[in-house]
Amino acid sequence: MCMEGAAEIFWKLTRAFKEGVGGTGVAGSPRFGVYEVDFGWGKPEKVEIVSVERTGAMALVESRDGSGGIEIGLVLKKHKMDVFSSLFHAGLENQCLGFFPYFSFIVSI
Repeated sequence: MCMEGAAEIFWKLTRAFKEGVGGTGVAGSPRFGVYEVDFGWGKPEKVEIVSVERTGAMALVESRDGSGGIEIGLVLKKHKMDVFSSLFHAGLENQCLGFFPYFSFIVSI
């Protein structure tokens, strides 16, 4: 199950934040239905939450094709994006967005 060890991860995050390690926020939600909004000029073809570059947040919206997937918006320097991408793909290959085993590594990037 994906949530095994979640309490331990929560306490690790809590300790890390108290020690001054930064966190990230999440903007948006796949439940907002942003691709269904029509203000009179048609539904959007692409949705971006532009504040993620300034705030360091991650943006989440539902996939525009309605397949039930999500789009993730993230702004990182290239070397950090390469690390994130590698960990993200590894998590998908394990069929559980399992970044938890990599926690100590992610905190240090």
